[in-house]
Amino acid sequence: MADQAQAPDVEELLAEIVQLKTIVADTQEQLTEHLDRLTALVDEAEIDQSFKFNDWSFSCQTPTTYDYPGEVQEIEQIFKTAKKTAEANGTATAKVGAPFWTIKRPKP
Repeated sequence: MADQAQAPDVEELLAEIVQLKTIVADTQEQLTEHLDRLTALVDEAEIDQSFKFNDWSFSCQTPTTYDYPGEVQEIEQIFKTAKKTAEANGTATAKVGAPFWTIKRPKP
């Protein structure tokens, strides 16, 4: 659909989505800064990793990731190849999830 061919109601909808995405992005940036400050307070033992404030529960999680040795990575690659083969030859069953949108703000 070309931009000029969009009906006014579609343009209005898109304009509202862009406005909301901008608000969400700006709010997320502020929230990230505040959460970084909370993390610093946890690191400095000023607050606990889990606590309640005004009936809201706060919990700081630190995920653990692993780097695996070469032999495990080789097995993983064999498994990934087997999965792709099953998908390609139809022996794997496809499950279609709910649709979702990715909307990105233009880069400055």
